[in-house]
Amino acid sequence: MMSKKYSIGLCGLSFCSPNLGCSALAYAFRKLLIDIFKNDNVQLKIVVFSNVDSKDYVVTSEKWVSEELIRYSFKKINSIKLAKAKIEECDVVFDFTEGDSFSDIYGLKRFALTSFFKFVTIKKDGCLVLGPQTYGPFKNKHVRKMAKWLISSADRVYARDKKSAKLVESITGIKAITTTDVAFALPKDQVQIDGCGRPSFGLNVSGLLWTGGYTESNQFGLSVNYREYIKRLIPEIIERGYNVHLIPHVVGDMYPECDSPICKELSEQYEHCILAPDFVSPMQAKGYISNMDVFSGARMHATIGAFSSGVVTLPFAYSPKFEGLYESIGYPYLIDGRKLSTDEAVALTLKYLDETEKLREAQCKALEKASQNLGAFSADLKDWFNRFILATDKD
Repeated sequence: MMSKKYSIGLCGLSFCSPNLGCSALAYAFRKLLIDIFKNDNVQLKIVVFSNVDSKDYVVTSEKWVSEELIRYSFKKINSIKLAKAKIEECDVVFDFTEGDSFSDIYGLKRFALTSFFKFVTIKKDGCLVLGPQTYGPFKNKHVRKMAKWLISSADRVYARDKKSAKLVESITGIKAITTTDVAFALPKDQVQIDGCGRPSFGLNVSGLLWTGGYTESNQFGLSVNYREYIKRLIPEIIERGYNVHLIPHVVGDMYPECDSPICKELSEQYEHCILAPDFVSPMQAKGYISNMDVFSGARMHATIGAFSSGVVTLPFAYSPKFEGLYESIGYPYLIDGRKLSTDEAVALTLKYLDETEKLREAQCKALEKASQNLGAFSADLKDWFNRFILATDKD
């Protein structure tokens, strides 16, 4: 029997981003997508739309899957024309908006740029699926209006938490299908570390929070003084007998986005601090993180990497996406940087550190819930493909 050929476009998924959280989302979804089609006698073409250099792209080993990377830049009109033409060739386009950028929290320009391919797909009568992601907040009325149109025009809408699903329904009337973050499915590389005879505490320090956000003026409205919190926390953790592994999850030296410079600076200030390398893939980062005994961080996908590896995890929440995601799977042990004082945040972190067995038990149950949600997502997506894509005769 002749195999069918399908072309699937992936937008808002950055496989080669220095933000390893964005890459984690991308590789995890590609794995889920390939698993869905694995036994269906399909020749699958995955078309990745990327605005970053793709030299470190990790190609799948599946022989029945071909991949094409379309590099575009909004400053190069010919690259945009090519990207638009490739969108037209896709049977379906998935857009994840980097997981958390379908919002005006990062500014109006970012919202506009991340909406471009959604708009193009809709206007060309393409099939648009909004992958599991956070929706909102939409503080600007014009952004809210555009978001309503984009969501309402999509063929399928998934949310990664209940809070986002409620927001979608409140502004569009659409009941988004609630699942969880697909990054829970990310595989990991085997990475060895030198424990030096002490337990390991992984700490992801966000360069973006350290500098006050893109505006450098507490853009995310933290009630915690983040710099003071980190500087007070590290000695306390070391005093409890841990090595502190400072782990950047947005790598490189781009200011103010990257974690690497501040992690390096802090590693030189304290004994028993170890600087993790700049990883080239999220699978490497997850492999390193999986060696930790306890992990805390402000990059959500760094915490997901720890959480899904069974490492006791203390997420530092700087936006509603943390609360939405972790509460949806029944894990309330967050350090909320928008509600707590600096003193309270330090005290709560250390309290959780003294209750690791209690947290580990809650985490096991939450991981089971996340796994069930991902299984339900894959099943729903498979069913949707059978009805709307695989049922189409393309021979």
